[in-house]
This record gives sequence, structure tokens and C-alpha cells, in this order.
Amino acid sequence: MKFFLRNGYTSREELERWQSIIRQAAESDTADDYMAMVTRNLTKSYDLQVGRAGALKRHQGISRFTLNYLEPKLRTELDRRILSSADLI
Repeated sequence: MKFFLRNGYTSREELERWQSIIRQAAESDTADDYMAMVTRNLTKSYDLQVGRAGALKRHQGISRFTLNYLEPKLRTELDRRILSSADLI
């Protein structure tokens, strides 16, 4: 971006070269790092709220039975959100 801010649009080839550089950087090993970071952080939050029943303290009307009943659905939703978050990054 700095290149184009400094120099402006110079040519299609230059634009394609920079697009290639950015694409390679986005698809490099850091993608795995982001996936691991997202998975770790969201799973930690899930464990605190569902596994350790933190949601019961935050939402007084929910019983432990209800939380246990919803746990498989919540885990599926967590997995979906992990994948979509990593895909967005």
C-alpha cells in the first residue's frame, strides 16, 4: 500500500506483482498460526463459560441441566465460528 501511496498507479504488472506478494504472505505459514491462535482463544472462552459453568453466573435463569443439554449444540457452534473466524483472517 505504501508503494502505491508514494508512487501512485504505475502499471498493471506492478499491481499484479504486489497482489502476488500479498497473496503469498496471506497464504504462508502464518495462516496456521492464526488458526491456532483463534482456536486456542475461542476454546478457552468456551471452556470457561460452558465447561466451568461461567455462563450460569452470568445468566441467572439458566440451570446446569439446560447448559448440559445445550453443550453439544454449543460445541458445534464453536467449531463453526472457529472456522469462519480463521477464514476471515
